[in-house]
Amino acid sequence: MDEFFEAIWRNDNLAIKKLLDEGYDVNTKNEMDGKTPLHIAVQEGKNEVIKMLLEKGANPNECDVYGATPLKIAVTNSSRNITEILLQNGADVDLADENLETPLHVAVISSNNRIIKLLLEFGANPLLRDSYDEKAIDLAENDSVRKFIEIYTLEFIDYSPSLYFRFVNEYKNETLQNLTDFALDSAKLKEISFIKSGAFGDVWKGEYNGKVVAIKKFPKLQQQNLELFHREVALLCKSNHPNIVQTIAFNINQDQDPDKYPTCIVLEYVPKGNLFDRLKKLKKKKLKLKKSTIVNYAKDIAEGMKYLHSMNIIHRDLKSSNLLITEDNRIKITDFGLARFKSNEDQIDQEMSLNVGTFNWMAPEILRGEANYSSKVDVYNYGLVLWEIVFREVPYKAHLISIQNYDLRNEVGFKRVRPDLPTTEQAPQEIIDLIQRCWDHDPDVRPAFDEVCDILAKL
Repeated sequence: MDEFFEAIWRNDNLAIKKLLDEGYDVNTKNEMDGKTPLHIAVQEGKNEVIKMLLEKGANPNECDVYGATPLKIAVTNSSRNITEILLQNGADVDLADENLETPLHVAVISSNNRIIKLLLEFGANPLLRDSYDEKAIDLAENDSVRKFIEIYTLEFIDYSPSLYFRFVNEYKNETLQNLTDFALDSAKLKEISFIKSGAFGDVWKGEYNGKVVAIKKFPKLQQQNLELFHREVALLCKSNHPNIVQTIAFNINQDQDPDKYPTCIVLEYVPKGNLFDRLKKLKKKKLKLKKSTIVNYAKDIAEGMKYLHSMNIIHRDLKSSNLLITEDNRIKITDFGLARFKSNEDQIDQEMSLNVGTFNWMAPEILRGEANYSSKVDVYNYGLVLWEIVFREVPYKAHLISIQNYDLRNEVGFKRVRPDLPTTEQAPQEIIDLIQRCWDHDPDVRPAFDEVCDILAKL
């Protein structure tokens, strides 16, 4: 028997501290059941030991042979205090076991409203389904628990009107937004030429109702991704702003009927490609953007993001490759959320983590594994995009090729490392100051996009 496990069971904190000081591996697994010391400490309700293990780097998302995490054990034991400690230290609130059962499912089964509320406050997704295709709300045994979850679900999804639409349609049988006007008439759609393959599928240039469009075609989606697709379609259809790519139509063909057009979204065609490619070409030719162009791009992106945030929409993946350039050299924002759809479900994209952005652009709080991040993650991304525009480089490019050999998560998330700031020869001082404020380590210090737009309006 491992001496550390024995020390936990004996409640011998002195022996535990001695082993930790000697460098004991806190993520050691029991050969029988795959449990770590953190599993055992949570199971035994040892708060002090839990804190010591987490301080020494214990992984709160480690699973035992049954797929159970320390968080699930804490919820099963109805320990709100330990549940909160784990959540505050990076426990994945939605990590499911071998039956796809999340901590929220467990809390609902036990009708523990205090833990249900805590999980929802830390971002638990009440719409995830277990292996029996049941959401947490389906497991509520009485009306009071069901009503309680409904109330907090509405609060949880308040940032995304599209989720609210689906929630109301699903549980209230009401129609909050009519999307029939956006249903694709495939007879009017014509493919012209292939553009590229992406993480979500293929992109084509086409024609719809006599207008040139971009067609994003998706593979057959699993149930969870299908729900996300519905969410993004509702979100995209509702968006209407000159700095946001316009959605024209959508189609769903889950059966992959060859006589019907594939699942897709039809968007306005933005002819000059994305900002990432343009910056790359400029760098190759040793050319720079004019300061006036830098300011105009900064204004366009900020105005688009201000609009999204006014609708309580968080982009989560703002970067130069998701910014398109129009004929008159204006910027339009695209792909808010679509990157989560993978064309190969077995392939892990090393740029993505927890479906909340691209690694080199991730905000420190996301890199630290914090579940309850805010819209200020987009402001951090915006600061890096401004840096990209000035330097025509990918942020932390030296480390992009081999992230595994460079602990970018630790450097950015904890040690506050940032790229070098530009000089006044490269960008206006106001832009330099804005970059520094936007990528501040503290989300509360970062300006809202309303303030960003006010600052840029004076340039």
